[in-house]
Amino acid sequence: MSEPTAQLENAFESTLDSTAESAAESTVDGTAESTVDGTVENTAKHTTPDGVPFDRHSQLEQIQSGLVEGERLVAVYDAHGIGTGFIGLTDRRVIIQDKSFVGEKTAVTSVPYPRISSVSVLSNKSFAGQYFSSGTIGIHVGALTYEVEFRGSEKAQHVHNVILNRIVGS
Repeated sequence: MSEPTAQLENAFESTLDSTAESAAESTVDGTAESTVDGTVENTAKHTTPDGVPFDRHSQLEQIQSGLVEGERLVAVYDAHGIGTGFIGLTDRRVIIQDKSFVGEKTAVTSVPYPRISSVSVLSNKSFAGQYFSSGTIGIHVGALTYEVEFRGSEKAQHVHNVILNRIVGS
């Protein structure tokens, strides 16, 4: 086999591998398990070498490109529903991609933890007394509420707990 043909064949196999990986990623949802002490151990689709859970590489890269010197990333999760594209958590702020603007405009909004007045778990009604029966949280900043809907309640619980710990102290 000639060298160009071998290179094309390797490139094709690599594309097939990455396509299969992407397809698998799109059907796998991040989950979390409660540990003995009640904290949530997050197992998102991916994890950085530093142990940061994230769902999509493009979202991770967008958040990483906007970090200030010394800021540490905690998690980046994909969101669905109206308005929100993803949420990033750092040791200093919450970063929300907001797609609810007129004219297909998108904003990436940074909210420092001291500006957050409360964080809520949103649900239509109580589900057998379970606190996290929903995959939706509300982040209250002044008169504004950012509603973030996740695929699964585990990510919502992780985000809620991180924000709550930052706004009430450790």
